[in-house]
Amino acid sequence: MVASWIAFIGFGLGILGTNNGLLEPLQDWLRASVVGDPDSANTIASMLRLNPWIVIIVAVVIGAVWLWRGRPAAYQGGWSWQTTGMALGVIGIVAWPLSSMTGRTYGLSVTEPAYNMMRLFALGHIDAL
Repeated sequence: MVASWIAFIGFGLGILGTNNGLLEPLQDWLRASVVGDPDSANTIASMLRLNPWIVIIVAVVIGAVWLWRGRPAAYQGGWSWQTTGMALGVIGIVAWPLSSMTGRTYGLSVTEPAYNMMRLFALGHIDAL
């Protein structure tokens, strides 16, 4: 449980540093360059000129094969970090189109809430709630 809190705080501080701190100029520089058509959604599917469902299906199949072949880590009694990472990736890939069907333009929504919590606790921004 303590490790989860440490991870959350580290994640939140990383977001805070990227959006409002030392890494903000780097983020601005990386966002300044545009890949693909600036007037349309740039996705893997659009850049490869494929139906988005083909990209999704391929990613899900690759993830499912990876998970199926995964072995539990002996000391944890669960999945290895590679398998867990792949599972989260598959969930993120599936979450993206499902999220867009509700009108949101992002998949897993953990970054914005973590950023708002860190703005509240670290900077005292009450508007973050």
